[in-house]
Amino acid sequence: MFLFVLFFQKFFLFAFFFSENFLYSFFFFFRKFSLFCFSIYFVFYFSLCLHSHHRLTVTIVAQSSCPQPIVQVA
Repeated sequence: MFLFVLFFQKFFLFAFFFSENFLYSFFFFFRKFSLFCFSIYFVFYFSLCLHSHHRLTVTIVAQSSCPQPIVQVA
């Protein structure tokens, strides 16, 4: 009986140690993966903002360079 308890104690200790290492490595991977996803999102969002700002600037310049219609009030 004592050997049975000792075996299960070592087994549970090993299982706890393995699960702790597994959870730590999983969360470490998840943290790195989320940082990677956030960096991709930031680059995509920043390039989208630059692209839309560039298009907005071109639109404003194109509208300002067009001749304005002369409105005559009768």
